[in-house]
Amino acid sequence: MIRDPRRGLIANDRTSALTLLRMLNAPRIWSLALASCLMVATSACSSEAPPAPESARSCALPSPARELDLTGVPRSFYPQGTNASRIIRSATGFTVALTVDGTVEEAQNLYRGAVPGDGFEILSEDFEGFEAEIFLSREKEIATVRIVSTACPATSLAYIQLVQPSGGARETP
Repeated sequence: MIRDPRRGLIANDRTSALTLLRMLNAPRIWSLALASCLMVATSACSSEAPPAPESARSCALPSPARELDLTGVPRSFYPQGTNASRIIRSATGFTVALTVDGTVEEAQNLYRGAVPGDGFEILSEDFEGFEAEIFLSREKEIATVRIVSTACPATSLAYIQLVQPSGGARETP
């Protein structure tokens, strides 16, 4: 269940992510979604990234970033076996793209086990074989982990968005 102090109950575990975003009526969330699309389109072409290994080039995977600042990103979003390739920040949160060692199902299990350690509650999840989503909340934050298959059978891509609908990025010590 997600509650908004101004409007009371706004979602339950049967509410889809799209409906939740519409209910929150948060243009900043949509701008983060657009930013993540742009991030995917440009991540493989980045001149800042080190050259991708041959396996990554043959699978069209984004190159891992050389020095990516993941300050403020919960550790459970980039567990062992992941490589971050891009992060886009906004005043209300961030979007991060990662390659994950393993199939979509293995990556979903990896995140399902990791995110509760950072205080996130799993609201809903969806698995379709070629893609999976996990919808999370923690206090006023809402997060989505979207995992998609790649041309490489043992590698997936994860796109993680975290927003605070009420505004303001989460401060970290």
